[in-house]
Amino acid sequence: MKASDTLKNISDDGWRWVIQGQIEGKKRDYTSGLLAAERRGKHQNEVETAKKLLEDGIMKASDTLKNISDDGWRWVIQGQIEGKKRDYTSGLLAAERRGLEQGMRQKAIETAKKFLAEGIAPEMIAKCCSIPLEEVKELQKTP
Repeated sequence: MKASDTLKNISDDGWRWVIQGQIEGKKRDYTSGLLAAERRGKHQNEVETAKKLLEDGIMKASDTLKNISDDGWRWVIQGQIEGKKRDYTSGLLAAERRGLEQGMRQKAIETAKKFLAEGIAPEMIAKCCSIPLEEVKELQKTP
């Protein structure tokens, strides 16, 4: 099932549940940050400021949660799905690029080995295969 199909099938209560879960996660993140600050012995005024910011943020998030229309829920989730799609696509492109680079490097090394077998000078091989001369000399030592 596509993410967009899932998006259409989620009930209004489901949208609220998703966003509520995200708010709860943020509360945990902020709370653990406060606890860490207290454990590190930060000044009391820094801890109090952080607590105030946490409370304000939670209140704003809760107010937003109560006031978002059903279309608003769909818009929020659709944006998250689109973001995940972009992240996934970006990861695939990066993996493909690394794979191509590895393949080109392996091919250059294979070509360099063939040139060495034909008696071509390491300096020429390094230049033609775009491999460092030191690496060509290492290849020359291996059978």
